[in-house]
Amino acid sequence: MPIIEEPDRAEEKADLADRNARVTWERFAAARGHRVTSAASLLAVSPAHAKDPAGTRIIINRDANRELTNSDLRTVADHGPTAFLAVEDNSRELDLSDAGFTLREMPVMFLDARHRIRIDERAKAPRVTVERINGSIQLAEFERILVEQFPLPQFLPYEAGQVFPSAMLEMSDVAFYRLTSEEKIVAGCMTVLSDGGAGIYWVVTDAGHRSRGLGSRLLTFVLDDLGVPWVTLTASEQGLPLYLQHGFEVVAMSHWWQRRAVRAQT
Repeated sequence: MPIIEEPDRAEEKADLADRNARVTWERFAAARGHRVTSAASLLAVSPAHAKDPAGTRIIINRDANRELTNSDLRTVADHGPTAFLAVEDNSRELDLSDAGFTLREMPVMFLDARHRIRIDERAKAPRVTVERINGSIQLAEFERILVEQFPLPQFLPYEAGQVFPSAMLEMSDVAFYRLTSEEKIVAGCMTVLSDGGAGIYWVVTDAGHRSRGLGSRLLTFVLDDLGVPWVTLTASEQGLPLYLQHGFEVVAMSHWWQRRAVRAQT
């Protein structure tokens, strides 16, 4: 893929975000041993076993048409049912409400490093440390906060390694970060490199430590550490103000369809 260091149009920025998401889920598939289906309109990552709580993740291309997407979805469905199903519809062409899915409309955000706004939160949160995660124990500590407070109910009760297999620590384009206060991890995130830039995922702060500037401290460190010309992420309603403060802009909207997350019974 060509590296785009200074994309100007919103469409180009959204495309970079889409491609980074595809790379991200390919990395998850490699670490989890999941099947990857790449079709004309979508990318699907499916578990080998129906009871795997990770379930199936489908990313619909932004330029996909409804007829082609429905055909490709039938191909994915042939793999069999899974415990959890999420469809990230960047085309916004699908209506899955009759199939038992719930919809969230999520803003796709993009930061051009030339327009980054630097915020100093050190006075507000002075006694914290932010660093890369470099071991499986640290990764499990971040993973537990994510599962319990993001939340990811399909992974409850919590079992280490189901969201982030330790093999991901060995991937050169994947990194994890943690913010600690009083030697306890209270915030973290994951990043994935692609096309000369990066995507930020799974930004979470412990509920008892929110509204203290910790998310901003974490984001500042991560952006400095990445040192790339552009960064993308998909924001929740709660996180949107934080990213706008740092200079991110909304470049597209994506429809996220999910079945109600229920842990598969053995």
